[in-house]
Amino acid sequence: MDYLSELIRINGQIGRIENNLADENFMSKAPAQVISLNKNKLYRFTNSIEALLEKITEILKSIYTTAERITWHIQYLRENKYLTDMKISLNECQYGKEYFNSVYKATIDKQELAKLCDLSSCFSSVHVL
Repeated sequence: MDYLSELIRINGQIGRIENNLADENFMSKAPAQVISLNKNKLYRFTNSIEALLEKITEILKSIYTTAERITWHIQYLRENKYLTDMKISLNECQYGKEYFNSVYKATIDKQELAKLCDLSSCFSSVHVL
């Protein structure tokens, strides 16, 4: 199954249905059955997207080792620390040598890990595959 194509297709369907349901003209003229059908389709498509994303996550978990996932998580925390220290947002970040040297270091020591762990409590949603 081509998961990306399926996600794009379903997302397009969701967009069309949401546009219809947001259209006052459509809502005022459409029979109640059609509106109900569109709401049911929207619910099913939303559930389909969630199921596809769960499947993709499971595939990624099986492909990437725990060490790789930990490395990505550390890089994520380092990036947030870099942005916090520089007092800038991700959109404002200049991806130069200083950034890459801060985020993509090959090793981590106990002190840095302790600082990153303290920092991670500041972020409400840190996602690790």
